[in-house]
Amino acid sequence: MDEPSRQQPAERITVQLGSGTDAAGPTTGSVRLGDLFESAPVALIAVDASGAIRLVNPPAAALFGRTRAAMLGLPIEQLLPERLRGAHARHRQDFMAGPGARPMAAGRELIGLRGDGSEFALQIGLSSAELDGASIALAAAIDLSPYKQTEALLEARVARRTRQLDRRRQVAAGLRDTLELLNAGRGLDEILAHVVRQAAELLDADRCAVYRLRPETRRLEVEAAVGIGRQADAESLPLDADSSLARAVRERRPIQADGGSTVVAGPGESLAGAREPRSRAVEPPAGALGPPAGPSAATAAARDQGRAAEGLPDSGASWVSLALPLLLPRGKVYGALEIGFRSARAFDDETLGLASSLADQAALALENDRLRGQAARAAVTAERNRIARDLHDSVTQTLFSASMIAEVLPRLWERDEAEGRRRLDEMRQLTRGALAEMRALLLELRPTTLAEVPLAELLAQLGEATAGRSRLRVELGVDATASLPYEVKEAYYRIAQEALNNVAKHAQATQAWVEMELESATRGRTAIPGAAESRRLLVLTVRDNGRGFDPLRIPADHLGLTIMRERADAIGAELSILTRPSRGTSIRVAWPCPDEARASTAQGA
Repeated sequence: MDEPSRQQPAERITVQLGSGTDAAGPTTGSVRLGDLFESAPVALIAVDASGAIRLVNPPAAALFGRTRAAMLGLPIEQLLPERLRGAHARHRQDFMAGPGARPMAAGRELIGLRGDGSEFALQIGLSSAELDGASIALAAAIDLSPYKQTEALLEARVARRTRQLDRRRQVAAGLRDTLELLNAGRGLDEILAHVVRQAAELLDADRCAVYRLRPETRRLEVEAAVGIGRQADAESLPLDADSSLARAVRERRPIQADGGSTVVAGPGESLAGAREPRSRAVEPPAGALGPPAGPSAATAAARDQGRAAEGLPDSGASWVSLALPLLLPRGKVYGALEIGFRSARAFDDETLGLASSLADQAALALENDRLRGQAARAAVTAERNRIARDLHDSVTQTLFSASMIAEVLPRLWERDEAEGRRRLDEMRQLTRGALAEMRALLLELRPTTLAEVPLAELLAQLGEATAGRSRLRVELGVDATASLPYEVKEAYYRIAQEALNNVAKHAQATQAWVEMELESATRGRTAIPGAAESRRLLVLTVRDNGRGFDPLRIPADHLGLTIMRERADAIGAELSILTRPSRGTSIRVAWPCPDEARASTAQGA
């Protein structure tokens, strides 16, 4: 270790402290330079005009990894990498020619060379002085390595956070796309295929598959997959197999499987029966899993290496897999979502949370599909019951009445021919009403028929069906109509149907009228906002001579008027109701015909 006495710290010298001036002129002072060097906490080096090192303090020796004795007299360029020495010598000469106080190599990175040959980043501050009457350069050096390491660490953190944010944005977009598919009511196969594609993309996985458990065979079969060969798609796995996938479904808990190199097979060889690889249970992040009975209770799991590599060209590769049981309400299990990787993968909380979210979406798609099927079956049952009810309440009763008249008609005709004719006419009305009622029911079973049958004919069928069902006299007056869009035709038909039903059930009327005509936008009683004066209105009116009602005292459970108003609003029509107690009711719907609509005969609707 070099002794401080070799540097003659007690030598008194006169030092010119920089070249700065103040109001009194140049600043000078007498200091003990050796004491300053010895006590300074930073690395200090003094260099003469030739570039030789004259003074070195202990922090400088430690910084460069050399002894002070070895550094004294050494050219300062020896403390720099060889590639920088020539340029540094020129800069040093320029500084000695015009000394002052400034940072060295401003805007450029300085590199120091330690005694062991390693390089490190430096920051240098320069000032000039005089030693024994000769000009010297004083250099204060700071090791930037810790700062560089901190900077690199911060940059790495920023880059990592940026990647995480980008990934989360990508994840959010992917999950949003999946939810849009769910809300759009797409088919289950399409949604599951989308989920496995999203899982493979968002998790950077080499394969992803949804397995379905077949209770009748107790086997797991591939329902949707990406990155898996055709062999795997065609095969199934027994639920009681000694594999991590089957175990995950049986135990309904997360498991990670790392096959390592314990199972090896050649290309095309099935590994479904291979022995169990290393596996462990994986706890999902807090909040990632719901209760086992809910559709959001999907958890993480994995399957064995053999099943992981099945059907892939490089079936001997080491696989890491993560499988997530797909749990449905009431504790039922559908199967599992499996995600596989060809190389080792650490499953952090974020990865497990994302995988759980994808499994939740798959489970939600399954539950939605089940509910849609259930709703469809319930709708079919309800419609079947409604039609059966209508048949019993209308057609059956009408035909029963007609059959009773037919039985007594011969005897009645013999006693009173006039009464017999009246009963015969009544029977004819009943059978026509039953026939119209049957046609109306067929329209309910085949809604597309509404688009094929003219509106005037549809209204006539409604009138006949109502007359046959309720013995109500219905008069139809259709002067003209227009070429109508299907939505308008259906709305008019449904409004007339609801209005006539209300007349038959509540009005206590003896007669009803159904009328339809074209009017100018200014002649009719209903003003249509925004309708041009030259535009024509298609006006449907259903009125009766019944008891009427108070519009302000309609019971809350009577939804017929609300439904009619909603249908009119949906096509841009105006619905008005005129009624008074004991004065009957008139329901009027006016729809502005577009310019291209052509007036036609009633049969041309």
